[in-house]
Amino acid sequence: MESGAAPEKIAALFDWRPKRVWFAVSGEANEEQFDQLARAKAEAEDSTFNPKRWFCEDDELLRTSGKTYAFSKQWGNRWLEAMERLKENFPTHNIEFKAVTSDEE
Repeated sequence: MESGAAPEKIAALFDWRPKRVWFAVSGEANEEQFDQLARAKAEAEDSTFNPKRWFCEDDELLRTSGKTYAFSKQWGNRWLEAMERLKENFPTHNIEFKAVTSDEE
């Protein structure tokens, strides 16, 4: 991975929700393929996939180690803490963030 930060390493920063940081599918997928694969995976697990809850546009997807990952948009009342952890742990990546209202999405 270009940045040296494996998805598992990033997920470990969020000890209160490590299994809900990423939605991953097998293979290196584009946005359309990711949506199809994610929906199929969720259905197979008797769940649902809502793309509005994930950063899953082509330029937002992370492709590494034979998988494609979408980062969560759903952080609840701990969003600031989560984003600060990212910023602190990856200072060379110039991470910036801001809260948005549902009108801005």
